[in-house]
Amino acid sequence: MVDVLLTLTAIQHQKNIKPTARAKAKGFCESLLECETILTAQLFLRIFEETSPLSKYLQTSGMDILSAHRMVVRTQESLKDMARDFESVKNAAVVCLINKKRQEVEDDIEFEMETTLPHKRVGKRKMMPCEEAEDEPLTDVERAYKVNVHNVIEDTVNESINQRFLSHGTVYADFALLDPKNFAQICSGSLSGTALQELSKCLLTFDDRASLFILQCEIKNLAVHWTKLKTSVLDNWWD
Repeated sequence: MVDVLLTLTAIQHQKNIKPTARAKAKGFCESLLECETILTAQLFLRIFEETSPLSKYLQTSGMDILSAHRMVVRTQESLKDMARDFESVKNAAVVCLINKKRQEVEDDIEFEMETTLPHKRVGKRKMMPCEEAEDEPLTDVERAYKVNVHNVIEDTVNESINQRFLSHGTVYADFALLDPKNFAQICSGSLSGTALQELSKCLLTFDDRASLFILQCEIKNLAVHWTKLKTSVLDNWWD
């Protein structure tokens, strides 16, 4: 972020650049130096620290579905633990401000940074006789940011992960059975009576033959003969 600020500052002082571009650079620089921007940036950095390893694994070729699901569960647990930890975000923002001050000294340049959230005037709308009373707006700027920005972002991320991944855990378990790495487990007779049940429900919409019994029979048959089926024509020829 410091490099971005230095670049924007340099653009502002370049006389050969159009005035409109210099004005935009100044506006971007001022926005980045707002306290709310710094707090929000630190909040997203904390979120990305938790979600980036998961995102990379989900894009890995040949990933294990059950391992991916376990990573999703652990990631959401970590996000839930820090969902209301606003103090850590504040402390990270303070460290960020200190680092910027050090950079100013090293580069002999000064940034006008906000160190506290600005007070915003909250207007009251006149209520009509038939309207219900609304909740009083928060007047404490720090608490207002915590409730209206920090908590909302954290809750949105958690809910998004839950809807995208955790609500389909049984389907992931069914898909994991289709992985040849798990065929040995199927051959050992450890296939539960409900295995592939959710997958069957999804497939029955397209094919009424995809009953639970038929799917379980087919996966058992495939697992038993997989060692022979996976060999190529040349392998069979040499045998």
